[in-house]
Amino acid sequence: MTEANRARTVKIRRGRNCEREVAPDFARAMRAGRASAVAVHGRFGAQLYRGEADWAAVRRVAKAVEVPVIGSGDVSGPEEGRENARRDGGCGRDGCAWHLW
Repeated sequence: MTEANRARTVKIRRGRNCEREVAPDFARAMRAGRASAVAVHGRFGAQLYRGEADWAAVRRVAKAVEVPVIGSGDVSGPEEGRENARRDGGCGRDGCAWHLW
């Protein structure tokens, strides 16, 4: 496999500070840099692991790019994962993918 066709993935958060969400724009920039998939944690960096993950933010990223988007944050088991997939579109171009236990 050559460097040119090697898969590139990135994992991002919604942004650094709660005042400004940059994830959709950043995901577009990563795609322009040839990212083949984007993983999104539904919190801001400043939140660490406090508060709830915002799955609407994951959907916004999925709508912003033409590559698979993997959502993470606050999925504690298979039922919750399936519910997120059902509600947020499941897998696909503008959906989200999860590792279901």
